[in-house]
Order: sequence, then C-alpha cells, then structure tokens
Amino acid sequence: MTLIVKTEDGAKPSPNDWQHLPDGEALPAKGNVIVSLNRWKDQRTALDNHAGQVGVLLTGEDHPQELRADLDDLPLIALDFPKFADGRGYSKAFLLRVHLDYAGQLRAVG
Repeated sequence: MTLIVKTEDGAKPSPNDWQHLPDGEALPAKGNVIVSLNRWKDQRTALDNHAGQVGVLLTGEDHPQELRADLDDLPLIALDFPKFADGRGYSKAFLLRVHLDYAGQLRAVG
C-alpha cells in the first residue's frame, strides 16, 4: 500500500518514501528511514553512512532540544500522536519551528 503525503504547497500529493524503523530492526541497505531519538543518538555513525535520508521520531517523552545540534542534518522529524487529544506533538512542533528554527519537514504519526 502506498501512503500519500499532502505537500506543503498544496500541489499534487506525492508517495510516501519513508519507512519507520523500529528499534532493534536491522538498518536496510538503502532508502529513507525514520528512527527513534535513542537510536539516532546511539547509532549516529552508522546512520550518517546510510544510503538514504534519516529522520527522527519524537515521542511524548522526548525533548526536541536534544536534537538542537543536529537539526540542519535532519530532513524530517516525525512527531508521535498516540491519542487524538494528546497535544504534546503540537507543542513540540511549535518549539521546533519557532524556538529552534527547524526548517525541515514535520510529520504527524500515530
């Protein structure tokens, strides 16, 4: 199944080419992956050498400030919304855009 992602400029949707990679699952040889903040911190060298782009998933317990030094290297940050009424993802998005000047793609997941 191909997921469709709405583009920021309102143009035609594009296919989702990002794969969520759970902790403990082997890094694929290529392709764009989204990893947890812990995996990003623990396996930074291997992820820097990956043949594809790497994004980070922030859960409700993660703090965006931990990515401050890496924001220019991250094309995508995924924000977890475990429940419809959980607003922590919105708060993290605001912090990333306004206070940390993150210019990459933000994606809601969950």
